[in-house]
Amino acid sequence: MKTVLLNLFLFVFILQTTAQGPARSKSKFVRSIQKTVWTAGISGVVIDDDAKPFKDLFNLKDNWNLLPYPTKAHLEGFIDKGISVEGAFTYMRLKKGKLTSDLNVPRATNVTLISFDANAKYDLNEVIGDTKAFSPYVIGGFGYTFRGYTEKKHAVTANFGLGFNVWVYKGFGLNVQSMAKFAMNKATGKNYLQHSVGVVYRFNLLTGYRTPNRLGHRYNLFRNQ
Repeated sequence: MKTVLLNLFLFVFILQTTAQGPARSKSKFVRSIQKTVWTAGISGVVIDDDAKPFKDLFNLKDNWNLLPYPTKAHLEGFIDKGISVEGAFTYMRLKKGKLTSDLNVPRATNVTLISFDANAKYDLNEVIGDTKAFSPYVIGGFGYTFRGYTEKKHAVTANFGLGFNVWVYKGFGLNVQSMAKFAMNKATGKNYLQHSVGVVYRFNLLTGYRTPNRLGHRYNLFRNQ
């Protein structure tokens, strides 16, 4: 899992840094993809899977599941007027001894959790004004979560959350996000919270084909240029 996430991040970085010249396509669709501002990121994740999304939020001992390496990858494309869309993949191992969703008793074994999400984001700088290096946002969408239980292991979720990016240097930044996921079907897992902290990079697909007026908040925190 660590290798997959690292390779994804390296692929995006190499694609950005090695492409030569503007190489503009004759296709309008391809040109729109080239001009789109993309944001790729990898994050460490905490899953709070006790089915009580608004209680015991900081009960690390009983509720929080985390791994000591990044387990989330996402790719986001900017549309316009502060709106962007993203796809995200998350892997987690729900640990033995942590509280389970439905029974509120310690989990008997480790359980694998995998989720895929399609979300839309809205940059709150569109409302509060340009905060330069700081970009808060709201996020919402839908997802699919698999938990390795013996039955009812598939959940379709409605997602809602808040987050922010802090742009540090030339498109590189830090991302912090919290999201509540509400099961829309009779899954064993039901509702859970997902928190993440990671690194993001904002880019155009081709070197030499910059759209600086759409790259947004690419500021140096130290020189603010």
